[in-house]
Amino acid sequence: VSLVPLGPNLGLSAEPLHRLALMVKTIGIECVELEGLRDRTEAIGTQTYYADDGHWNKNGHNIYGTELAKKITQ
Repeated sequence: VSLVPLGPNLGLSAEPLHRLALMVKTIGIECVELEGLRDRTEAIGTQTYYADDGHWNKNGHNIYGTELAKKITQ
């Protein structure tokens, strides 16, 4: 299961996603959380979301897609 990180500045809490990830992991299903990757890319100035609606931009699709591909091939 992959949980898509919330876009920045949407005013939404990520807590429900964290609870879901814990439940999924507890029953033995691997769960990929991309929030840390989002935070690291944003910290170095790489925008991964469109500011107006919180959807991934081209950078987001490339960065998060690459990370998901790595997890799948592991």
